[in-house]
Amino acid sequence: MAKPHRLLFLLLAACSGDAAKTEAPPAPTEAAPEVPAEAAVVAKAGSGPSLLLVTMDTTRADRIGAYGYADAHTPHIDKVAAEGVRFSRAYATVPLTTPSHASMLTGLYPTRHGVHNNGDAVLPDELTTLAELLVGRGYHTAGSVSAFVTTRVWNLDQGFDAYFDTVQTHEGGRADSRWGRERSAAEVVDDLAGWLKEKPAGAPFFTWAHMYDPHDPYAPPKEWAEKMPGRPYDGEIAYMDEQIGRLIAAAEAAAGPEGVAIVLVADHGEAFNNEHGEQSHGMYTFDPTMRIPFIVRPPKPLAQGREVSEITVSNVDVTPTALGLLGMPSPEDLDGADLSVFSRGETRDREPVFLEAETPWNRFGFHPEWTAAQGPWKLMATPNPRLFDVDADPKELTNRYAEQGEVAGKLKAFVDGVQARRVNSETMSASPEMIEQLAALGYVAGTDAGPADVAGLPDAKDQQQVINRIEAARRLTRQPNKTKEAEAAMRGILRDFPMMGEMRMSLSRVLQRQGKFAQAEKVLKEGVELQPASTLMRSHLAGVIARQGRLQEAYDLVRTIYEQVPGDDLSRISMLRYLTDMNRVDEALALGQQWLATEPENRGLQSMVGILLVHKRDLRGAEPLLQASLLDGQPREQVHRALGMIALAKGDTEGLIGHLQAESADFPSNLGVRMELGNTFMTARRWDEAAAEYAAIAEQNPKDFNARRAWAQAVFNSGDYELAAKLLAPALAGAPDNPEVLLLHANLLDKQGKTEEAKAAAEEAKALWAAGRAAEEAEPPAAVHRDRGGPRASGPRPARHHQPLIGGAPLRGSAPIGEARPRRGAGLVVRPPQREGPGDSIHHSMWAQTP
Repeated sequence: MAKPHRLLFLLLAACSGDAAKTEAPPAPTEAAPEVPAEAAVVAKAGSGPSLLLVTMDTTRADRIGAYGYADAHTPHIDKVAAEGVRFSRAYATVPLTTPSHASMLTGLYPTRHGVHNNGDAVLPDELTTLAELLVGRGYHTAGSVSAFVTTRVWNLDQGFDAYFDTVQTHEGGRADSRWGRERSAAEVVDDLAGWLKEKPAGAPFFTWAHMYDPHDPYAPPKEWAEKMPGRPYDGEIAYMDEQIGRLIAAAEAAAGPEGVAIVLVADHGEAFNNEHGEQSHGMYTFDPTMRIPFIVRPPKPLAQGREVSEITVSNVDVTPTALGLLGMPSPEDLDGADLSVFSRGETRDREPVFLEAETPWNRFGFHPEWTAAQGPWKLMATPNPRLFDVDADPKELTNRYAEQGEVAGKLKAFVDGVQARRVNSETMSASPEMIEQLAALGYVAGTDAGPADVAGLPDAKDQQQVINRIEAARRLTRQPNKTKEAEAAMRGILRDFPMMGEMRMSLSRVLQRQGKFAQAEKVLKEGVELQPASTLMRSHLAGVIARQGRLQEAYDLVRTIYEQVPGDDLSRISMLRYLTDMNRVDEALALGQQWLATEPENRGLQSMVGILLVHKRDLRGAEPLLQASLLDGQPREQVHRALGMIALAKGDTEGLIGHLQAESADFPSNLGVRMELGNTFMTARRWDEAAAEYAAIAEQNPKDFNARRAWAQAVFNSGDYELAAKLLAPALAGAPDNPEVLLLHANLLDKQGKTEEAKAAAEEAKALWAAGRAAEEAEPPAAVHRDRGGPRASGPRPARHHQPLIGGAPLRGSAPIGEARPRRGAGLVVRPPQREGPGDSIHHSMWAQTP
């Protein structure tokens, strides 16, 4: 049966011309030796030894006990090495997770399978994976992965009967990121252990476990953090090792009499302390990020482990080696080599191994890192080539290129041969949503096409000063008082490197922060002209255009993204938002329901259609969709607010509060939700809790006089008039024409016995309020894009903090504090009027209490 087509969400297209595919000579390969019949465990269909593959994310070889690290706590990994074969010269193909796993599961270099970066391609259906090969031999297969970059969207699930990849937020994950989340190794092992118990007894199996724990941020469980204080990375590896032990025990218990072969390997390493100018991984191909543990154990453990140091190997060798351990031949024309011969006491040669990192090109337009390694020699075949003897110079500090021309020439010829076989990948344009997901994991891309012609590009390793400038500019953006410095730094970088889309979008955000929307639009339009295929650039541009009120133009631009990437939820949701903000609610709902009918389990569409139904007052139809949209654990704006509205309609104030608190926790920068929460506490006469919410807003935005006035009001209601006056003073000075500020001031004056001054302030507030109301009635409202709380009102009326449900009504009962006017019969205690009518705010006695 043909495999279903998988959409690619492209960060950059990894491609070369067709001529490269049809005319270039193939790279030299070593034919794997045949497995001797007397030594092999020949697997028949439905029989044979089982296989356990564990891929350890971001794991350096020199942090494993079996590789000589005295401070390691890796007894289970070390035991596998003691019963199998440890390769001491092992490299990753790519210092990034998705392409490295694509190589491990196919036995092909990225130039052959087309996945060069996290997010640039999906693994083509036409390629055959290790799991598919084993399914064809009667194996039961299951994979469990722990990060977005190995989920099925990248087509890594080919051939697996079961694939566990629902990645939720967990304690210790990136709470500040919508997508920066992982699953723990324990969860991965639980998945596979449960599956092993359910599979048919005695049937051979292949299980793959991907463990993401050692990836940044390093946050081991409490037990391991305490056992290894000050060493969080080592603690993560120790915890992972513990779970590997659990998994091995489960696999051995489930295996038949033929036993279970084990492959332990990392996808890449990690750089610490600015090694070679790099933090983390992904940029270069120096040993800290490329040298990895690679250990195999045959189905029948060896009496004594073996170290192999005579050849250089790669994790591209995983598939042919795993097949060899099971007694199966490898497919022809793989880039990987079968290393299982070493488990039988034999040996073999191995051609050089190829390493690449194309991040320098993606982000900065610099030459990609293409490298070959064999024995002690490692050549970085870039414009300023480096050749290192990694045995004599393990820190890779001394360039031997000039004096070792013959060695360098052979390795360069190998790199050229690998590049000559470069093929197109199954690519489509990147969705902005997918790019943002990857950015949350620390993977940022700036361009949108592969390096078809690298001639003349600078060597990234010689551009560290430029990269440092970029990182310095990014740090400035995180300092609120450094906005102008950040703008100047970014403009300087773009003058020198106009193709840096990442920097262009950062500059746009800085300009918007200053209210310079026209300038931000100009910067992004220039970027779109330079990179017309960049969906992320167009998505940012649409947002800037919308914030200036040109909603139809923004809608049309987002529609081009949808047409380019039909499955992109972000563009579809943006289209629905813009339609709603243009008062085309029925059109938005019809379109959303049309999409949801074809993808009924799409959580993003469920949330959006649910919100639109709330807007249309169809609460009964909205609630099940909104609740279903929560099932994947992904925070989505306004879902909890909409559920709060439903709770309020049922008279469930505590439910409303709970949902507003959940919305605020998921989106802490959304101060409008905190304002609504404060207002709801005011309605419930919970003055202290209301004051806490208003205080948080005022402290984050000292010029938000409406929040400060509300804070003072809550304190006034609690009876602390002196503190209320002190809190109100900045609002009175900064917004003297705000009628609500003046009304509270009047009440405070009255409490101080200043009756005449209080009357005058109340009359002035009343006049200001009437003038503002008349001005509003004279000018009919226009469609306005509500961005994070909606537009701020001008004139005497205060800014509103509520976030309409994508253009709809605010929550009834948690709307912003209403307009104020003196109330007859209550002296100088003034309250805003009650309102009536669907969709309008209803006041809840949030104001001064009657004396």
